[in-house]
Formats: sequence, C-alpha cells, structure tokens
Amino acid sequence: MRNILTSMLLLLTIIMMAGCDLNISIPADNPDNDSQTNLQEQLNTVLDKYKNLDYMTVTEATEAVDFNDKKLNSTRTTYVDLNGNYFHSVINCENKEGIVYKISNSFYYKLGSCSSKVNYDSSSAYGTLGFQSLFNETDFRFSDGKALINISSPFISNYLILFDNVNLDFGTDYSYNPSILRATIEFDENAIDSIEFDLSLVFGSFYKSVTRTVAFSFDKFEKKEINIQDNKYEVETADTLDTYINEMVYEFGDSIYVKSGDFDMLIDAGQYQDGANVNDMLNTYCTDKTLDVLIATHGHADHVAGFGGGALNSIDDVKLIIDYGYADSYQGYERIRDEFISGGADYYSAYDCVNMRNGASKLYTFSDDLFLEVIDTNQYLENGHILTDEESDAENDFSVVVKLMFKDNTYLFSGDLAGALGDSFTSALMAEGLKDITVYKAAHHGAISHNSNNPNLLNYLNPEICVSSAAIINTNNPFDHYVNESMVYQHPRATFVRWILNTPKISKSKRYYFNGTMGTIHISDNGKDVPNVTGLGPKRGYYMNGIKVTNENNLPFYETQMYKGYYLS
Repeated sequence: MRNILTSMLLLLTIIMMAGCDLNISIPADNPDNDSQTNLQEQLNTVLDKYKNLDYMTVTEATEAVDFNDKKLNSTRTTYVDLNGNYFHSVINCENKEGIVYKISNSFYYKLGSCSSKVNYDSSSAYGTLGFQSLFNETDFRFSDGKALINISSPFISNYLILFDNVNLDFGTDYSYNPSILRATIEFDENAIDSIEFDLSLVFGSFYKSVTRTVAFSFDKFEKKEINIQDNKYEVETADTLDTYINEMVYEFGDSIYVKSGDFDMLIDAGQYQDGANVNDMLNTYCTDKTLDVLIATHGHADHVAGFGGGALNSIDDVKLIIDYGYADSYQGYERIRDEFISGGADYYSAYDCVNMRNGASKLYTFSDDLFLEVIDTNQYLENGHILTDEESDAENDFSVVVKLMFKDNTYLFSGDLAGALGDSFTSALMAEGLKDITVYKAAHHGAISHNSNNPNLLNYLNPEICVSSAAIINTNNPFDHYVNESMVYQHPRATFVRWILNTPKISKSKRYYFNGTMGTIHISDNGKDVPNVTGLGPKRGYYMNGIKVTNENNLPFYETQMYKGYYLS
C-alpha cells in the first residue's frame, strides 16, 4: 500500500502550475523545545494515518503571476483507490482539460498539445514527489496549527523532482533555479488541511510568483472508466499466439509476422530479395488478406526494401500503420504505405504515438488478451523531419520499438535500435518498465555497435527467450545459396552472444535462437508458459569443413556447429 501511495503522490506533482506569493513569515517568538517536539510528533501521527487509507482524493491548485502581472491558473483533481490500484486524474488549465494516465507502470501527462512521460522511479513512499524529504525535516517552526520551513542549498537538491514535474503548458518554455523552497503544512491532530509550496524563488527568473496548494479528501468516490488506449482495432484472437521470425536470404534483415485468430501483424519486410518469401508467409497464414498492424521500424533497406520486393502482394487491406515518420530516401516503402493510407489505413508515426498526438495512441487493444504498446526510446523524430548527414549515418537510432502483450507473456521488438548520436535509449527503455520480458528480438541482428544490446539493458530485460535475425552470407557472393567456411559471420556478434548467454534466465536455459541456422523461427505461445521455439529449416544453410550442416532447425544457437566452430574459438 505504501508503494501505491508513493505512485499517487508522485503523480500529484505532475501538473502544478503557477501561483501567488505566500509571503510566509517565520514567527519571531519561537515555541519551546517541548512544544516543538509535541507538534512534530502530532504531525507524524497524522501522516501515518494517511498511509493506511483506502481512498484518497487530492486537489491541487496552482497560480502563477508573470512579470506582466498576468495570472495563470490550473487545478488538478486526482482520485486514487490505494487498494485497487485505481488512478484517475483530471486537469483544468486555462480552459483546457487534460489527464494523467498510467500504462505498464509508466505515467504520462497530456494537456492540450503538451504530452510527456513522467518519471516516477522511487523506492520510498514520497520520494519522487519530494514529500518524503518534507515530512522528514526536523527544522519545522510551528505556529497556529501550521508547520513552516525554508529549504535551501544543499538540502533543496532533495526536492528537484518537485520542480521537474511542474508542467507549465502556457505556450512557452520555462526554467528554474533551485534556490529556496518555502513550505507550509496546515494540520490538526486528525488531518492535514493543506500543504502550500511557495515556488516563487525557484521560478523567479521566469515568474514573479508561483504557488501550489494541495488539499486532501477521503470520501469514497465513483470510479470512472478511463479510456487511455485505442480499442477501435479489436478483433477475435485465439488461445495461442504464433510468431514467425522469417529467414533472411540476402544480407542482414528483419521480418516478423505475428498471428492469433483474426489478428495479423507484420514488422518489417527484409531486403528486396526477401519480399517474395515474406509474401509467401502472408499468403499462407493471413487468409483474410488483411493486416491489422503494419510496422516499419526504420528506413534501412534490410528492413523496408522487401515491401518493394512484393512482400504485401497478397494483402488487400491494412488497418493500422506505425513507422519511423521521418522523410527517407528509400521511396519504395513510402509509396506502398501511402497506397494503403489512401485505401483507408490509419497511419501514425512512433513520435506521435508516444506523445499522443494527431489521433495516435501509445497503447492499442486488440482483444482482452492482446495489446501493443509503442515504447518511448527518447530518440524518435517528428513526422516529415529531414535527416541531416549525421542523422542519416545514425538511422538505427530512430528505430521503432514495440512491446506486444499476450495474456501473461510479453514480446519486445526493437528494430536496429542503437545510440550512435548518444545513448538515451537505455535509460528510456528501463523507465518504460520492460523488466523480465518473455521474448526479446535482439536489436540490430545481434550487433553491439553504439551500445546496441548493451549488457546493462540485456540484464534488465532479462528475457526468457532471445532471437536474432540475419542472413548467413558469403561476403564474396551474397547470392550463394550455401555458404562455405571461408565466409565472414557478420551477425550475430560474438560479444553479443556471450552477453545474452550470460543474462540471468538464458544463462540457465540457453534459449537463444538464430534464424540463420534454424531457418524461419516459429514461436508458439499459450500466454502462460514459456513459449515453444522451433525452426522451419534453413533455405540457405552453411558448411563446416566442407560438409553441409543439417538437422539444426530446432537447436538453440548454443548447440549448433556454427557456435562451437566460430564463437568458441
């Protein structure tokens, strides 16, 4: 319950906007030490009561005055069921209404055109909000039922999150200087009447005064159904989920097909030469010729050229398209995408999805058992963005990352995600709560360049199963059907293989698989147990010591001759 209250209190601070100067003054006549002690104990007793309440309604009011004496006001009312983990927050600011909502243990704020993710990582009851430090202060001065305190350097550093989570959506940016925070708690022996924060000195370079007032109520409330996700794409799903990591036949490459009942999703289409094989897969399994979701992770040819190679020739309709959004030099995919949009497909960029803009959602519901979430990597580009030369060289950085949730199991598909322009994705993915993933499709074919698949992230994800996708190639002739021992194994990298085999769960199970040795990988999942992984058999294959390797289509990579011959040497 304490942790639930933590999350609620963290959320209380998201929207506090603006205010008037409280001009708090500290009385000259100090109460004696015994009186101070008694009042501090009384305050602590009241706070302890709050930690055990089932219901709580919190009203926050903020008023700011700028240097033109314009007043800016906002209120936010938050309803929390501490036992039921229910959260609903309504914001009103300058005639705009917004919400704060929770998806997969992460919290998001939306007001007008302003949307942002709010970090609430804390292991303590009031940590991320700043209340913990306030309630643990010992220098309160008590007067007329109020506890007053001035907090300055270096102790104000404990309250920085309080200022970071002040969202001032007034059509302009804001900044703050953490100098002095003034706080007043008005209380009696039974309850806290209000908490007032005078933030005027903190935001003094931008506003004349900023004040926030927080009040509490504990009456039961009627719960409301909150639509924090888009459910317009609901279909009939099956008891099982089937995922196919298609074998790549030219160089590198990703193409993933997912099916459950009437639900069909395709992520990428590999190289141009892979298009025909992808189309064969869809023609076999997508019997209604409709894709519910089409995702293009980024504009590299080994992910999107297959669309121009006929990957969607058997598809008549697409309901939802999500891609990287920026303008790309490869026109084949964009032409085909635009044809489906003209035919009625909804189209959103990943940037719009994580920012809830232009009709996009972050979370999509397909049935009671199946959900898709667009993961915020903190690296997406806006729609139509023209890549600079530097960005073109780092296009992997902008890969779309999605999490698929089927019953109790989760899948993370990460394109070629990397951090060539600076790694902000690792902390962003951790902030999304992606711990203990069931199936992880390794980023960038099992590469390690630019922090891709770094061990900190791999150990955090801690997957039950990992798969990587790449064609086995002869560097002298990529069109060779079989590859002899003179080949260069470009992916997966040996360092990545070592890292993934040392993650907590896979270090014991060895459940790391490669479609280069298995052919197309089939993952069958009932949504409860660890999924079953098999291979359809490779079309390309490879040789060891001049002998063609066979019968490895169901082997984890750890047991293959490729691993033993090339990755242990």
